[in-house]
Amino acid sequence: MSNGDGFCGRPNQRLPQSKTMKLRRILVPTDFSAASLRALDYAVDFARSPDIELLLINVVEPIRNTRFIPDVSALLENRRSEAAEQLSRLEARIKQRHRKCRSEVHFGIPYEVIPNVAKKSKADMIIIATHGHTGLRHLFLGSVTERVVRLAQCPVLTIRAAGASRSTRRSANRDRRGA
Repeated sequence: MSNGDGFCGRPNQRLPQSKTMKLRRILVPTDFSAASLRALDYAVDFARSPDIELLLINVVEPIRNTRFIPDVSALLENRRSEAAEQLSRLEARIKQRHRKCRSEVHFGIPYEVIPNVAKKSKADMIIIATHGHTGLRHLFLGSVTERVVRLAQCPVLTIRAAGASRSTRRSANRDRRGA
């Protein structure tokens, strides 16, 4: 954060005076949840310039326990096909509001794939939803968004889930303090 004289919060670190951030591509991961669709709507509004490309991705996760699944590759292909179909419909809907949009399906662990796709596609920013999990659920499930923020080499804008109200945040703060 600058104090107005060009200095950031750290000694010997200055903000660039003449550089402005030029966005060419925004990566928007979606799991088709309400929270991720809200983040996508935000990304469309954020990308005001018609020159900015929106890259929508969905990550099909590996199947963890395959012992009782006879044909894992068929199941994964089915998941990929369903994701591609949903992304295609979503892309068509978004193109009505923002013409420069494309979508991709990837396999892997979301918090690893998302930063890698951002780097490979030369995304200038990632806009991603938080799902608003708190307390024990957050502790056990972790947060894809938190890990993406840590691993990404470009700026990450997080869009809070609609359900993450002030009361939810107060509850999460109580959980952290042990009250």
